[in-house]
Amino acid sequence: KPPRLKDEAWQAWALTVLANSYSLSGQPRRAVPLFEMHNAFRNKAGDKQNLAIGLGNLASMAQIYIGALSDAERNLRRRIDLCREIEEEFREAIGHQELGRVLSYRGAWGEAEQELDSAIAIQQKIENVQTEGISHAYRALRFLLMAREEAMFDTRKSNDESRISNNEYRASAIQSAQRALELADEQAKDYPVPRDYIRAHWLLGAAYRANNELDKAEENLSKA
Repeated sequence: KPPRLKDEAWQAWALTVLANSYSLSGQPRRAVPLFEMHNAFRNKAGDKQNLAIGLGNLASMAQIYIGALSDAERNLRRRIDLCREIEEEFREAIGHQELGRVLSYRGAWGEAEQELDSAIAIQQKIENVQTEGISHAYRALRFLLMAREEAMFDTRKSNDESRISNNEYRASAIQSAQRALELADEQAKDYPVPRDYIRAHWLLGAAYRANNELDKAEENLSKA
């Protein structure tokens, strides 16, 4: 049932705050119907900005964590379309960023790269260092997943070809995670965002671990 408030805008607000609380406390499945109710209110009101935000929250804070990747992809694509329509570049970039993450989990490597490149291009244009760092972290994640798939499943290549690809993916993962860490430092000149440091050190540690640089892996994972 919707909240017992007279104004539907406040009903929608209460729903999304409760959904955020479920998601952040590790209960994303309970967040899904609340985000969906929020989005229905925003859609009914023709509130494209808050609908775009709600679609992104539903996808990136709930659906991605319960494995509903097709639904997450659809909602993020709609978010991007809405943001273009209302010329909201900051939130469009986040839509591309999160879509790149979803596509990476699906193994759609080429599309994921395009979405992350689109996010970074907008973030550099609007000079948003903090979100650009997240996009580079997602690039590191993509390269790590590519390396894992190469090692486990690709039987079409020779061992030498597979080893070369793996080396390239691991090196690119390290480079992307290092860039994410650099941007976290740059953002910290205004105000630090601890979770960006955690993400960057975790991915850098994972990339060094995959590259068998165990001392550097331990150092970064310990920092994370």
